[in-house]
Amino acid sequence: MNPIPIVSQPVNETLDEQPTVFLVYPNPASEAIYVVNDGKQVDYSVIIYNSTGTKVREVRNNPSKIPTFGLADGLYQVVIFGNSEVFTNNIVIKH
Repeated sequence: MNPIPIVSQPVNETLDEQPTVFLVYPNPASEAIYVVNDGKQVDYSVIIYNSTGTKVREVRNNPSKIPTFGLADGLYQVVIFGNSEVFTNNIVIKH
């Protein structure tokens, strides 16, 4: 399964800056969601929302693995906040 890159939607970007890219995989996920960036030094946190918009998980301090235990099967929005950039992607959880 190939990870899908998430390209940032920067809040403040100069013309010289390249946006950060995050990979969030697998999709669908069963046991965990993995978050990897493109090697830039970026401090980030991840918030996961369910399909009704309720925050169901928040992880700080640059998580690379987010367990999906306790999350029901379904569609979730993964939002990554880092260095004045916001990244979003939808992911399916299927146990």
